Amino acid sequence: MKEKDSINIVIDSEIKTIAEDIFAQFGLTKSEAIELFYRQVAITKNIPFIQRNFNKQTIKAIEEVDHMTVS
Repeated sequence: MKEKDSINIVIDSEIKTIAEDIFAQFGLTKSEAIELFYRQVAITKNIPFIQRNFNKQTIKAIEEVDHMTVS
């Protein structure tokens, strides 16, 4: 059996309630849902949703990558 670890988080209670209701609709506990999120991050090495609001530093980094040339 793989070793398990635990995490503690602080989250807005309204968001928690809404999310847990949605998890229940999919038959998931909050632990299973959070583990799914972690697994997706581990597999893709990325956050599993589209980030739409970029800060100035992120925009600059994207622009730099867009202008890079492959040699």
